[in-house]
Amino acid sequence: MSTKQNLRDAERYRMAVEGEYKRYFLSILHNSLTVENLPDDVPKRYFLRILFKYGKIGYGNGVYLPVSGVGIDIYGLPTQYYFTGANGVAFTKDARDCQIFRLNDQESPIYPFIELRSKQIADIETSIRQNLFAVRTQAIYECSDQAAMLSLQNAYAARKLGSEVIFQTNSFTNENKLTVHPTEAEYLCDKLQQLKTDYVSDVLCRLGVMTSSEKEERVQTAEVNANVGIAYENINVMADTFNYDAKRQGSPLRMRVNGAIQDFYDAASTSTESVDGDELA
Repeated sequence: MSTKQNLRDAERYRMAVEGEYKRYFLSILHNSLTVENLPDDVPKRYFLRILFKYGKIGYGNGVYLPVSGVGIDIYGLPTQYYFTGANGVAFTKDARDCQIFRLNDQESPIYPFIELRSKQIADIETSIRQNLFAVRTQAIYECSDQAAMLSLQNAYAARKLGSEVIFQTNSFTNENKLTVHPTEAEYLCDKLQQLKTDYVSDVLCRLGVMTSSEKEERVQTAEVNANVGIAYENINVMADTFNYDAKRQGSPLRMRVNGAIQDFYDAASTSTESVDGDELA
């Protein structure tokens, strides 16, 4: 296999891993929050995708679409909003005549963070793959003849597939100088795996999802409670900001945290209060 082909395969692998983690994180995010009282003709998946991708979504002329601010008032807020639909429909509305629902006060989308972390996790996965290959293939073989090189590649392929023995003529070594360069690669997969776990946990915490079973085995209770608190605050920033905008603008829409996630945080809060009480006692 040529170097270019190896590069293409490596890039396809990295992009596949990146895409898989991106879809995984987005599916969790979409399942963590729901919007109540959406009109029947507005798909929930579409609504949340626009909100997460652009940091806000606007309502005008009876439709919910991506918006961008136009002009500024004395407070630096847009005086108008430009609406754009996926089919090319576009229009402008005065800020007083439309409703804007934000994901947070800065209108920061969550998509760029998910994409960044997915790329980083894909890099780690690629490094794990490279390290596994390096420690399994502990040497680089060099020879001067192309035919001998092909024989060497066939022997390697057989070894990779698990062949117990490889048959070869003595001309392979007698007539061709074979040079072996040991790589002496260090096994790093355990460290890389832990780094990947930390990155995944970081994303889940940012999305407001926290699982404490793995954390409780490694850290003190105070740190577990702090991590749970940060995750809970992250998901509530999204819900609280959205609901503030909805109430202020007289919209019936409300964002709610998934019931199972809310139950987890309620239980964690009760557990924290119990621990704190025991310590004080």
